Amino acid sequence: MNWCGGRCYRIVICDAEQDENYFFEGIGNAIRKCRIDFGAEITLDLSKLRLVETTGNCESHWATGTIRYPETPENKEGQTPNEGKILYIKSSLTGALKYAPPNKKSIDLATEPIDVINYKFMHQHFPHDTTANQWFTESQFESYRRLGYHVIDEVHECGQLEDW
Repeated sequence: MNWCGGRCYRIVICDAEQDENYFFEGIGNAIRKCRIDFGAEITLDLSKLRLVETTGNCESHWATGTIRYPETPENKEGQTPNEGKILYIKSSLTGALKYAPPNKKSIDLATEPIDVINYKFMHQHFPHDTTANQWFTESQFESYRRLGYHVIDEVHECGQLEDW
C-alpha cells in the first residue's frame, strides 16, 4: 500500500481568526474534527505563539507539527518517520527576534514594518479584529496585508519550507 494514499502530507495553515487572548479555538476545533472524522493525529507545539507578558508579543509567527493518519504504517527503528508536516502560521506580532534553526547559524529577524506597529498602537485588537467585520478601512486592510507579507517573508528567510 502506498502510504500517501491520497492524504495530505504537507499542510500549511494560515490562521487570522479573532483570538487576542490566544486560546487557539480555531486550530483546536480543526484538530479535534480531524481526529474524529479521519482518525488523524496532529501534533503542534504552540508555546512560541503565546503572548510573552513582558513584551506583549509572541516569540514566533508560526509553529511546526506533524500529522499521522491511521493507515500510515508504523515506522521501524532507523527508518524515516511516516508522518506528514504541518506549518501553522498565526496572525501575530513578534518584534525583532533571533531565530536559531537546529544545527545552523542563528538568523537576525527584522521587526514588523513601522506602519504595522503604528496601526497596532492605534488599534488595540490588531491583529485580532473580529472577522465579522468585512468592511476594513484602507489602513486596516493594508496593515493586515503588510503583516502577512512580513510573516511569509520571515517563514521563507528561516527556511521553514526548504524540504517541502
